[in-house]
Amino acid sequence: MDAAGAPPVRPAPRDGAADAGVADAGADEAVDVPGETAADGAGDDEESAIEIRTLVVELGPALDDRAARDAAEAFAAGDFEEAARRFDEVRRGRAETDDGWYEATLMAGLAHLEAGAERRAAERLESIAGREHVLRPFVLLQLARAELGRRRPEAALERLGGAWEAPYAAEATRRRAAALLALGRPQEALEACGGIPPADRVAGDRLLVARAACEAARAAEGAGGPLERCRAALEELRALRAERPGTAEADEADRRLQAEAGLLPAAERRRLLDVTLADRLERVRRLTSAYRYDLAQREAQRLVEETPANDRLRCAVLRTAADAWYRARAYGKAVELFEEACDACAGTDDWPEVAWRGGKALLNTGRDAEAARRFEELERAAPHHALADDARLARAELALEGGDGAAFERLAGTLARDFPGGDRVEEATRRLGLYRLGAGRAEEAERDFAALVAREAPEAEAPQGGRARYWHAVALAACGRVDEARGELRRVLRRHPLTWYGLLAYGRLRAEDAAAARRLLEAALAGRREPEPPRLELPDLPALRSDGFRRAVALLRLGLFDAAEAEVEALRAGPGLPSAATGALSVLAERLGAYRLGRRLGGVGGSPLGRDPLDAAHLRAWRLAYPRGFRATVVAAAEAQGLPAALLFGFIREESGFEPRAFSSAHAVGLMQLLVPTAERFAAAAGVTGAISRRRLQRPGVNVSIGAAFLRFLDDRYPDRRALLPAAYNAGEGRLDRWLRESGDLPLDRFVETVPYDNVRTYLMRVVSSWAVYQALYAEDPTAEPVPLIDPTVVADPRRAAASPAAAAAATGAGG
Repeated sequence: MDAAGAPPVRPAPRDGAADAGVADAGADEAVDVPGETAADGAGDDEESAIEIRTLVVELGPALDDRAARDAAEAFAAGDFEEAARRFDEVRRGRAETDDGWYEATLMAGLAHLEAGAERRAAERLESIAGREHVLRPFVLLQLARAELGRRRPEAALERLGGAWEAPYAAEATRRRAAALLALGRPQEALEACGGIPPADRVAGDRLLVARAACEAARAAEGAGGPLERCRAALEELRALRAERPGTAEADEADRRLQAEAGLLPAAERRRLLDVTLADRLERVRRLTSAYRYDLAQREAQRLVEETPANDRLRCAVLRTAADAWYRARAYGKAVELFEEACDACAGTDDWPEVAWRGGKALLNTGRDAEAARRFEELERAAPHHALADDARLARAELALEGGDGAAFERLAGTLARDFPGGDRVEEATRRLGLYRLGAGRAEEAERDFAALVAREAPEAEAPQGGRARYWHAVALAACGRVDEARGELRRVLRRHPLTWYGLLAYGRLRAEDAAAARRLLEAALAGRREPEPPRLELPDLPALRSDGFRRAVALLRLGLFDAAEAEVEALRAGPGLPSAATGALSVLAERLGAYRLGRRLGGVGGSPLGRDPLDAAHLRAWRLAYPRGFRATVVAAAEAQGLPAALLFGFIREESGFEPRAFSSAHAVGLMQLLVPTAERFAAAAGVTGAISRRRLQRPGVNVSIGAAFLRFLDDRYPDRRALLPAAYNAGEGRLDRWLRESGDLPLDRFVETVPYDNVRTYLMRVVSSWAVYQALYAEDPTAEPVPLIDPTVVADPRRAAASPAAAAAATGAGG
């Protein structure tokens, strides 16, 4: 019986395992199913309602006690030994006839398998392999994998017998081929590999095919057909080695090439084993993209030393090497290499890009004057290049930072004239407007912002929606045109209620008339109060009773998201999924943490922010785009530190997208992307004891608790300036302190525009916007403010006097 007392879809075996979270609600009551049309008369008091059989899909995890949640968290974080121990405890605490024993046993087996304990994995999986359960094909495949790991290929083959359907057919073929190879039957293994279409072959398949083909060729003593297949497979390995440098697959491909190339003639062998300069360049690029900076730099340094000055690839070598150091933030070395690259690339199409990145590297080492000269050289030498207007704007910003306002106005003011089709015209105009507004030249600033509003150019990022109109309103207010300013602010709030600038507009309007501003905001957020159901009731359709649908639900409820996604893809490739099934799976995926799958099934390609209104028709898309992953963990951490849970959800969404094993190029780890030293610094405040490691930071409970403690520290450091916390979190409190010393007497809205790093500024806007969306979507108290309250006119630095002249000037006019 399910949680609602409904019988399972079909008689359950003694372990109750057939209930995979999909149960029959019966036909003794009429159920209103969205998207389904009842016959005329349904609901008529004088006639019986038409009975529609429905299925109930539970929206919670299959194992939901505290011990199981801890085990699942360890599994999701990749701590498989800990997960295995905990799942074993869960299964030992249940009788075989109890609900959840089967699932706990399966998860214990998988955890042991991932931890490399194949014997223990096989023992647990063997105990459930014979049971009639919707997940039996999945279990048998994992058991075959465990048997192969134990070097028992005969046992693996026994488990892999019979016909297999999608999505398990390809994996069963792989395991069968591996077992046949282990038994010394390469020709049969090669024939088995033929069942995997070349387009579907992953790296492991290519290695398997090469091994089978070349062992078959060796057994055939170099006969033509087998040798040709070996030759083709080795070409695949050569490509694999180049495509995935620094990975175990590439290393294995290289070993296999070295071992099998002896089957080929000497000239062909040399060609296969040879690594060209172009191959090595591509290796450096791929290593850099994979954040393997140490390997990339080592190979790049060898290339720089070995490539002659007159080699036609010298430019590419230096450029690629410079990028390896630049991406690793080793700017000093990057500057040296970019300088050499500028000389080597002179006269080529690559030179403008090299000059631009060289200038950026100079900026990052504090050599502003040299950077300005480099940008000027780029603009002069390549006036029609796409980066020429970027170079002009960079020069303008450097002039302003150096205190030369006249040069800034001259350079920025002529950008639109000199580069009318450039993509930096709007940004130059915006910065001119802000400069003139700060200089007390409100009428000129108003004209600048009015020009931006008239262009109606979309902002680069959705959280910046309403930017031009907001600043136009501020300039209008400074000109004394208060009614016009109020009208612009109202337009921003109506169209962009949850963006950074929408929140600023709300703050200004609220200061003038809080009740009117609240009514306007509520009207813009009209459909956000629909409650979330604990379960879904779906029409009883054949597709929803299929094993594939039931397996997808069961795997989602176990947190096995990749396997669930494979089931969904198989269903979509077959007869298809009715919209009710797709909708149910998207809701379940979002609720349980499979956010990528949930968004895809829900038809959500990106954020609805700036695109769709927050109304009943789009509410599901908003919730899929802004899920509350690891809800209990996040809420507990927020409560422990006295922070809004919506703020933590906003940070996690922007930092990791709710991926607990996320890892950045800066070596930040986990849901809140913490560096190990930062985590060590705040672990005690979070109540976390023991050594901190990257693996431990993949645990949501550890990561979020420490991240919340860090935010609590920042919140205390910058009291009543919660909107600035993302800047400190992203760039460090030291940098924010410096920026506040330099410009902290400015009102908050203008201060944020002075943050010198574009990525930090846009990050702040994204996090605050996401915070607002979470608060609006999920607030439980309908009387509470639906969004965070931000006063854009308050002095940015809380340590400055409240009577700052800059703040007083900003507080005139609408919203003041």
